[in-house]
Amino acid sequence: MRFEQLLCYVFLASMWLTSCRSGASPVEREIETADDLVAALGDAGRTVVETTEAGVPAFGVPTRMLQVDQAVVQVYEYVNVEARIAISKAISPDGKAVDGTAIVWPDRPKFWATGRLIVVYTGTDGGVILLLGGLLGDPLTWSSTLVDEPYPPAVTAAIQYIAYSLNAEPAGVEVHSIEAVDWPDSCLGLPQAVEECVKVITPGWLIIMRVEGQMYQVSTDQFGKDVRLH
Repeated sequence: MRFEQLLCYVFLASMWLTSCRSGASPVEREIETADDLVAALGDAGRTVVETTEAGVPAFGVPTRMLQVDQAVVQVYEYVNVEARIAISKAISPDGKAVDGTAIVWPDRPKFWATGRLIVVYTGTDGGVILLLGGLLGDPLTWSSTLVDEPYPPAVTAAIQYIAYSLNAEPAGVEVHSIEAVDWPDSCLGLPQAVEECVKVITPGWLIIMRVEGQMYQVSTDQFGKDVRLH
């Protein structure tokens, strides 16, 4: 990737994060209920439609299914904050059990908790993950197991990429999770301008990292020769 292109992607990503957080952070906007979340998502420029799709009956209250653009987000609302906190504490670190009772999700879930809400997203869209993090704060859990060093080559390449992009020290890049993914094309599902992508399954990794409080999502091929920021 050329240096000019790299700077462009970093600039666009930083602008996107700023727009997500502007006027919609947990400090500036009190997100207490599902209606508050819908309003905040709308303010962030997302189209939100409530669907009749059945959710996962995981937390003892009805599920509100919100289609946020093309993504589906599951929202669980409690009668008060205390009831929500009690459930939050009972969720296992990988999000796959509550009070020891197993829960089956359609994919690896990401959780957020705020006010009376537990919010779950089981997709891999980096924009949705960053948006929910901007609105709701740090995730309650991460579904993928945290990775201990030494990292696979692709993770090391992603760390170097992010550190170089942000002019940060590699030691300051915190790896939250990695997930093996089969990307739909040779561009890892993230084509650049005027780039021709071959429609071939490309094994790789979805890597989520934190630098100075900001979350970043990176896609790589299997060995880290191609690294792309969402």
